Amino acid sequence: MDSVVNQINQQLVLSNFINNGYDNFLKIKSSGIMRNRQDLFLSSLENKWTKFRLTHNAIIMDVLELPLEEREFIQAHSYFTEQLFSRTHENYLSAVEQIRSSLSVSEPVVVESNLREEESVVARSSSRINEPIATRDSVITEQPVLTNSLPVQSVSNEIPSTIGYPYSRLPRIKIPTFDGNPTKWLEYRDLFSSMVVSTSLTPVEKLQYLKTSLTGTASQLIQNTALTTENFSKTWESLVSFYDNNRLQVNTALDSLFNLKPMTKESSVELELLYTTVLQIHSTLETLHQPVETWDVIFVHLTVLKLDSESIKAWENTLGSSKIPPSWKELIDFLITRLSSLQAYERSRGDKFTFRASTKHHYPRTSDDDSTSSSFSCSICNGKHYHVRCPNYINGTINQKLSLIAEHGLCFNCLGNHKVSICKVEKRCKKCGQKHHTTVHIPELSLNTIDTLDEESEFQLPSSTSKTE
Repeated sequence: MDSVVNQINQQLVLSNFINNGYDNFLKIKSSGIMRNRQDLFLSSLENKWTKFRLTHNAIIMDVLELPLEEREFIQAHSYFTEQLFSRTHENYLSAVEQIRSSLSVSEPVVVESNLREEESVVARSSSRINEPIATRDSVITEQPVLTNSLPVQSVSNEIPSTIGYPYSRLPRIKIPTFDGNPTKWLEYRDLFSSMVVSTSLTPVEKLQYLKTSLTGTASQLIQNTALTTENFSKTWESLVSFYDNNRLQVNTALDSLFNLKPMTKESSVELELLYTTVLQIHSTLETLHQPVETWDVIFVHLTVLKLDSESIKAWENTLGSSKIPPSWKELIDFLITRLSSLQAYERSRGDKFTFRASTKHHYPRTSDDDSTSSSFSCSICNGKHYHVRCPNYINGTINQKLSLIAEHGLCFNCLGNHKVSICKVEKRCKKCGQKHHTTVHIPELSLNTIDTLDEESEFQLPSSTSKTE
């Protein structure tokens, strides 16, 4: 959230410059400065607006990724409540019109439809803040570029020729981000090149998109780069030169191969994770021009070692009495068949708690037993959120949390609407591994104590429960 606040503070400075644009121009003109200096001022004003608009888009994207509480806090900022972007946009258009009129510029004026299009962009950008969190994945990635300074002919030349074919609107693609992880570089490089580098955007706009798409260690490489036209090519080339390290990427892929996470049980979720991971490693090495077609025996051996015992047994049955080392394709075919079989078996068994291994939640959001999963209604305060996010629950001591769980008949393990004795959620406390939720972890609390708490309506807690989290 701090980065969003910093961006908003930068916007306030830019807005002040743009809002006073025409007044500052009159001061320059009245001082007798030459015409080319006046033209430079107009160009500078247009560049300031471009930066202001792109930073606004970046703020919108960042805000949509914030948790609900932080998002509401940012919404209360005067930047949004006073509609600073809309007001600055109007002042910019007015200043440009007055300056051009003063300079008696004879170049064509952009047709009114283009200005209306940009005004609609302002409205769409502002309305995005108030959309439900469920739509946060559909983030604004590109906005029409203000083309007041372009001749009408140059604008029309950029319209693709699709005469005779209906135009189909595809979903917007989110501009990728890169945090310096070598395994993510190739994907980021190709996507960013296609979406930004190869487009008709100005170098300043491309550099702004580049700076907002870099995070972590990658952003440190360009954090002191000034937003100027000549800096984009140099910055992009230095970034490509630094991360296009074939040896490092190969070593990283091999490290991932030799450190594959083994399956802990017969599970379609774990098998799918292993399958997709090893397939991605194989594809990455192939993209890096490594002779993976001769490495079948290595890939097969390392992958089979990570299978669960039942899957290994099924694999050996597939090989039968063959004495020829199996190929990579044979293993892939087996994994696909095995995965389909496990998924069908789990569906027929009625597993309600199967969920992706990559989930970050302590409890499954798709559990039918948890009343919050479908209606988002908290039985503690009747709010529209999960139990674990209830303010009454979050702000309580461990003693108070346990009381709330018992009072509302919640599960001590997943906070669902059932007893812990029948809880099917496989997640456990992240601190001790026992069958209770991490938010009510007590060092002395045992599994038997939790079971006792679940069965009794009134209970006596250990002395340590007076401690807060």
